[in-house]
Amino acid sequence: MGFDIFTVVLAPQKPVYFTGQVVQGYVRIATQSPVSCRGIAVRVKGTGSVSWSENNGDSSETYSSSEEYFRRTLIVWSGADMDNVFRAGNHRLPFAFKIPRDVPSSFATTTGNVSYQVKAVADKPWQRDESTKTFFSVKCPYDLNRDPMARSPILREHDKYVVCLCAVWGPISLTVTAERKGYVAGENMVINAEIVNNSGSKIKYTEAKIVQKISYITSSKITMDTHTVQRVYRPQIESGSSDHWEDVPLPVPAVTASHFRHCSIIDVEYYLVFEAKLGMCRIAKIEEGIIIGSIPLRDTIVAPERPLQVAGTVLASSVIQENNPRLGQPRQLPRRGHEEQRGDNPPPYHRIIMPEQYANVPPPSYESCIFNSRNRKYFK
Repeated sequence: MGFDIFTVVLAPQKPVYFTGQVVQGYVRIATQSPVSCRGIAVRVKGTGSVSWSENNGDSSETYSSSEEYFRRTLIVWSGADMDNVFRAGNHRLPFAFKIPRDVPSSFATTTGNVSYQVKAVADKPWQRDESTKTFFSVKCPYDLNRDPMARSPILREHDKYVVCLCAVWGPISLTVTAERKGYVAGENMVINAEIVNNSGSKIKYTEAKIVQKISYITSSKITMDTHTVQRVYRPQIESGSSDHWEDVPLPVPAVTASHFRHCSIIDVEYYLVFEAKLGMCRIAKIEEGIIIGSIPLRDTIVAPERPLQVAGTVLASSVIQENNPRLGQPRQLPRRGHEEQRGDNPPPYHRIIMPEQYANVPPPSYESCIFNSRNRKYFK
């Protein structure tokens, strides 16, 4: 005969626990009659795993890896002094444990995950053990103040020549700047940029976007998923024209922090990508690594009015587009202004679904990272 109620309760229940915090709770048990039981233990563990399959002709090969971050066993009731009989009634068996500081944040995608669980097990003589479990989310804070690259400014330039019908046209020149590389969710990365179209082609649109690259690592192979998590765009630029972005905000969404510390099978990186899209799949592009943390840089303000989720396409504002008779002369800093939006829009991204926003987390907000397996690249 088993228990009528046998469950694990975390109290107080928190949507996310930080590394170094104490987790408290109890095993709730209710039974109308005595139950034979030698003991009840609470087992806590944190584990990570990655796994994916590849088709190689007529066969399929699976790559996988796993690791354990911590494990605890707590005896919450012993039957040694109770004749191995658990008495009838309603019971709460308390427990508490501390999350180590050197464990990674919770994480979940179709290819890899890091998860934490509390499992209660009742040791019953001559019967199958009875068990119940619950999962909890962990966040390992990433302090931007400890990263020397977080305050480094972004200043990049790139010229791309266009080849059409064996003729080489003048370059498409890109310049993009941002105050720094380090941000947290809720901040705006403020973009200043210039595009000079000296080519013989029309630029369909330009865009600035935050791209997330997740690496899944095994002993024999690495696979990578790439996702656009935020972007703003600007419509077409005619040949012989230029476009200026001035103080255009690119919101930083709630995503997993950079580098995914204390985990050797998953890595997370972010890039600012600024690009001009021409026809026939031609792109002029600048890519620069950025850092997304969870503790903001000192002297910065993070006060979003609502949680920032991973967003779709946003039309860039605070920009000016003009015909520029001085395309061959040195470029000027962006000027203020605005004109009617027109021209081709970029193809829409699929909105990326995120789990329920964790509440009660000080800015910036935290969410587990959930994506599918599109745009995967493989590395041996």
